[in-house]
Parts: sequence; C-alpha cells; structure tokens
Amino acid sequence: MKALKLLILATGMLMFVACDYGNESNVDDYSVDSDVEFESEADQASDYKAEEAQGTYRNKGSGETLKIGLARFVDNDVDGANKPAMRTNDKIIKKGSVGVKVKDYEKQQHFFEDLIRKYDGYKSNENERREISRVSNTIEIRLPNQNFEQFIDAISNSDGVMHVDYKRTSAVDVGEEYFDLMTRIKTKKEVEKRYIEILRKANKITDILAVEDQIRVIREEIESKEGRLRFLKDRISLSTISLYVYQELEYDAPLVDKPTFMGKVAKAAHTGWNMILSFLLFLVYIWPIVLLFIVTIVAYKKRWLLFKNRR
Repeated sequence: MKALKLLILATGMLMFVACDYGNESNVDDYSVDSDVEFESEADQASDYKAEEAQGTYRNKGSGETLKIGLARFVDNDVDGANKPAMRTNDKIIKKGSVGVKVKDYEKQQHFFEDLIRKYDGYKSNENERREISRVSNTIEIRLPNQNFEQFIDAISNSDGVMHVDYKRTSAVDVGEEYFDLMTRIKTKKEVEKRYIEILRKANKITDILAVEDQIRVIREEIESKEGRLRFLKDRISLSTISLYVYQELEYDAPLVDKPTFMGKVAKAAHTGWNMILSFLLFLVYIWPIVLLFIVTIVAYKKRWLLFKNRR
C-alpha cells in the first residue's frame, strides 16, 4: 500500500513536471514568436521608411513587397516640400529699367558708352530730348545675360550719378516653353518625314495633293515654332535694359509785368490798326471780285438811265 502511494506520488510529480515543462515551452515558443513578430514589424517599419522614397510598401504578414504608386506622391508632395523644384537657370529672360540723374550729361554719356562696350553690349535704340530746363536720353541696351546684374550695379554706383530715381528688374524662366518647343519641333519633323515617305509611294494625284497639303501645314507649324524658339534664344542670350539719363539745367524764366490801363489801350489801338490793315489786304486779295462788282453796278445804272430817258 505504501509502495502504491509512492508510485502515485511519483507519477503525479512526473505529470506536474511534464505540464510545467510544456507551459515553459509554450511560453518560450510564444516569446520567440512575439520576438519574431516584433522584429518583423520593426523591420517592416524600417523597410517602409527606407522604401518610402522609392514608392514601395511591404505588406504585413505576407512579407511581400507591393507597388502602390507612392512614388509619384512622394516625388510631388513629400519630397517636394524638402527639396526645391527643378529650375532651368540657363533659360531665363532678364529685363531691367534704370533712371538716373547725372551731374554732367555730356561727360556721363561717354562714360555709359564705355561701360556698354566693357560689358559686351550695344545700343539697340536711343531717344535724346533737349528742353529748356532738362536734357535727357532714353537708351535701350542689349548685353549678355551673365553681365546683367554687374552692369546695373555699375550704373547705380557711378561717380557721375547724383541719385537713382528708380531701378526695376525682372527674370522670367522660359525653360518649360523652350524645351516644349524643341520637343514639338522634333515631333513635327518626324511626322513630316513620314509624310514625305508616303508621298514617295503615292501614285494617285489626289493622294499626292492631299499629302502635299499635310506637309505644307506641318511645315508652317514647324517654321512658326522655330521662329518662336529663335526669339527665345535671342532674349535668353541677351538681356534688355532701358536706361533713362537726365540732367536738370538752370533756367531763369523772364519776369512778366502786369499790363496797366494805358498799356491795354495802346494794345487795343494796335490791334484795331492791324485789323484795318488786314481788311485792306483782304480787299487786295479779292480785287477781281471787287472790280467785277463795280462794273456790274455801273452797267446796271447806265441801263436804268437809258430806260428812264426813253419813257
């Protein structure tokens, strides 16, 4: 009986140890699984951050990488907030206008001409005006784009300039239009080549005329776009500056005395005499009409006298 109790006790202890061991193994397994899951989520988070810039996403639980079109979103919205937009600094049209008052107009004119030559520019238009109290000149200058800022600074800091009345500058980036024109011209020329190939294979006169009409339309579009492209190239390579230069001149206006009463009388008499002279001159101008009028009156009187004597 005692041996049976010992056997039952030993069996219970073995079962308890076995159960405890199973629980520990389950806990360990759970810990391992949770660690794996945790590491997987950490890896997924790090992968997501690393792949976010590439526009990818790792699906949780499957471990498979899926494309969800995030690249466009990231490039346009997320990264665009941190990095500047693409610029085409070599396709910028610069314009400026400067107005300055100078001490010596003639001397400063020579200085500005030397300054224009120094910065490889030229005068495309010039309009000089000389008035009683002011002499001025409006000069339109074209010069290389890279010398734009230096030239304006040289004008403003010149020794002969008393002060700068105004200084305005503008810069327009036409890179998008420029490259769009180049692309369209290239595409139109490729279409023109295809039409030329079709024209070579055409046999019917109607087909030939139709293809030639299409080629004419495409050629006109190409020439129009090439003209616009040449204009942009000219404005991009050479900036335009409008320079207004003036000098104030000393002018003493004559003193005007108020007329007295006798002065007004003398002026009125002089005006009346001039009117009489003007009337006499007017009669001299129309002397043929006056002579014809006098002859008509004399002839009428003679005829009337003859008629009266007969009665």
